[in-house]
Amino acid sequence: MKDPYKVLEGVVDIHVHGLPDLFDRPLTEYEIAKQAEKRGYRGILFKSHFTTNAPRLSILAREFESIRLFSNITLNLSVGGINPEAVFSAIQFGVSEVKMPTVHATHHLEIHGYPTYPWSSKLNLKERHIEGIKILDEDGALIPQLQEILDMVAESNVILGTGHLSTNEIMALVKEARRAGVKKIVVTHADLDTTLITVEDQKKLAKAGAIIEHSFTPCMPLRQRLDPRKIAEAIKAVGSSSCVMSSDFGQIQNPLPVEGLRMFIEMMKRCGVTEEEIDVMVKDNPAKLVGLE
Repeated sequence: MKDPYKVLEGVVDIHVHGLPDLFDRPLTEYEIAKQAEKRGYRGILFKSHFTTNAPRLSILAREFESIRLFSNITLNLSVGGINPEAVFSAIQFGVSEVKMPTVHATHHLEIHGYPTYPWSSKLNLKERHIEGIKILDEDGALIPQLQEILDMVAESNVILGTGHLSTNEIMALVKEARRAGVKKIVVTHADLDTTLITVEDQKKLAKAGAIIEHSFTPCMPLRQRLDPRKIAEAIKAVGSSSCVMSSDFGQIQNPLPVEGLRMFIEMMKRCGVTEEEIDVMVKDNPAKLVGLE
């Protein structure tokens, strides 16, 4: 009998959420990593919206032999927003990604109305009335402290993630990041309703040097129920060499991350994406991004 999980051997998922967190999560980072190691994953990049997870993951990684664990910092208000000192510290702790604001981005607040999701919070974050973070000033230029951050990201050669910014902000950020020498730029879940970047803009961003991330989350019942064929069409239009596939799972209402990535791979096959293209997006490109190649 064919092993349905064989498709996961050698993959690197660059977008996974686990406990501890301020959102409800079904599993801890340790539990997810154990499941992924069992299925032959090469690596996982765990994301945190509210703090850097680098210190705990540097310790947790000692419990594993055949899988690498990677960490990030997301520049929400809980770390001071667009805060160069937070980025400096996180890079010294060993993060593999510096991500722009997510739930505290002005664009996220305009879409959802509060700094959370309706199904995700253990805390009553809907009552947190905050001023959102923008990375552009009134003249449309990047705010000054962002340049220092881009310089640090370029020097350390870590990933720059675009978070939940608006398309206009992402376009400006990618342009300036490339000018600053940033080599690894990931446009965060381009198909998700929070960001929702058109295929034409995805092509422009890829041409500018960014990698377009496609996750399976948008296809879930409690999101926009996106037809997975739309993701396949975007991948074909942009080209697999400029894309990565990730799960973006770790929510109570969604499949567990390992199962979710398996489902995503199989769904893309059925939507006409070739095994070779999928390997580029779940193995080759993400491995290069986290420094495994």
